Amino acid sequence: MLNANVRGSDLLDDFIATPGTPAECDWRALAPRLRRFYAAVNVFNNDGKSIRVSGFFRATYRLWHAGLLARFGDDAIASFKAKGITPAVPTRVSVDHHFEQPDPPRPPLSDIRPLLSWKVEIDFGCTDVRFGAKTDGVFAWPEEPTGRALKDMTHLLMADRLSMYGTGPEGAYYSELVWVKVTETDAAPDYPLN
Repeated sequence: MLNANVRGSDLLDDFIATPGTPAECDWRALAPRLRRFYAAVNVFNNDGKSIRVSGFFRATYRLWHAGLLARFGDDAIASFKAKGITPAVPTRVSVDHHFEQPDPPRPPLSDIRPLLSWKVEIDFGCTDVRFGAKTDGVFAWPEEPTGRALKDMTHLLMADRLSMYGTGPEGAYYSELVWVKVTETDAAPDYPLN
């Protein structure tokens, strides 16, 4: 513990002479990244009445029942009230689906150009689960996405849509793109990089 007469600058030589251990320098463990998830849950009140709520969210770890209840509680209350279900107090959840989703691609740190918004529209099919859909999303990228960046964006769109369908994001690896369209837009990104 430092006493009142010691300043950080007084310890600089010691810090330089004694580098941090690998554990002390593991910034990923010290500041865990926010991961993307999709969950669909049934939220119950005390009378056993339920409503289904779902959505994408970020968390540092997979949420379980109490965490999902906290995450979707306000949505459940609003839905209970909209349907006239009383009491509109969520008490427990049952989980239909809970998947970790891929992150949007990030430009290299060396690319300091401003980010633009790009609408990516796709039509795809996944024969493994006999499902196909058209879907779209707006991504932040410094130039019109092509190559690996566009591939990652289309993969994310397929994974998200398949999770909403209930089969999970893994099916995106076995899906086939029918067409892709990329358009610059003024819309805010659906997948911001913060």
